[in-house]
Amino acid sequence: MGGNCLALVETASCEEFLPNDLGAALVIADRHQLLAKGCNLPNSGGIHFAEAAQLSAVLLQRIMPEIVLSPLIAVGFDASDIASRLARLGFRGAYRVLTTPLPDCEMVLSELRMDAPDVDIDLLVLDGSTMPS
Repeated sequence: MGGNCLALVETASCEEFLPNDLGAALVIADRHQLLAKGCNLPNSGGIHFAEAAQLSAVLLQRIMPEIVLSPLIAVGFDASDIASRLARLGFRGAYRVLTTPLPDCEMVLSELRMDAPDVDIDLLVLDGSTMPS
């Protein structure tokens, strides 16, 4: 996707970057933590939440997500862990990493894409200082 950060998203409406016709999304984060930090995702049956330790072939087969979302850094895991695991599991969809503004998006994207060259990875930069961690 050009190597640039994908989008600057208002923290109050993280849902704006999700397509209206989204089939299924997997969010690797705690929903309550995201809400507490101001990242509101739509209340949709298509959005599934899981912990990083739950990410498995069985989970991906059950949900069949078009997109996987996670914070860049969280307690117990980071986006590199998730990208690597998605690649090992054969996921070929979109992986979007939620982050606050970074000094060098290109470097972060390059590292993540090296971890998972067959996964469509981009950063979603949240406009503001609140971010799930």
